[in-house]
Amino acid sequence: MKQHWIDVERPSGKWRFFFDVLLLFSYFVLLVSYQYLKRELWVLAFIFLVFVLWDRAKRIEWQEETSTTTGSEEKSKSAARRGVTLFWFFIFLVFALSYQFLAPTPSFPCLHWVILTATILSTLLYRLHKDKLWWKDRVLVRLDGLLLKLDI
Repeated sequence: MKQHWIDVERPSGKWRFFFDVLLLFSYFVLLVSYQYLKRELWVLAFIFLVFVLWDRAKRIEWQEETSTTTGSEEKSKSAARRGVTLFWFFIFLVFALSYQFLAPTPSFPCLHWVILTATILSTLLYRLHKDKLWWKDRVLVRLDGLLLKLDI
């Protein structure tokens, strides 16, 4: 945010601000839904979708400035970070879909705890992955490129 602040004079900056506000409301829903794991999982998937959209808006907003001032390695890192967000969105979407269609049965009641633990660990791993960019090679950059081809 220090380097690429939200410039509300630009349309993409307005979208980033809108996504920030949407995230705040989503966090509130996440906090008050603690008794309903299914809702929590869907809210987390939604939050990561908004992160993906936020990253897109940031790329559009600062595209001109970064194209002239940053090198190819920095552009690759930026694309990889956007790819990380998209990758983890898919992970959280799989969690939500799995829980939706494979709800815990009486024969395996601890599935709630397994999914909850996996979700918490995944949230931490996302943050670590975004910061450290381990496994940043071509897959993450290609994920970002996929969204560019789809014009999202």
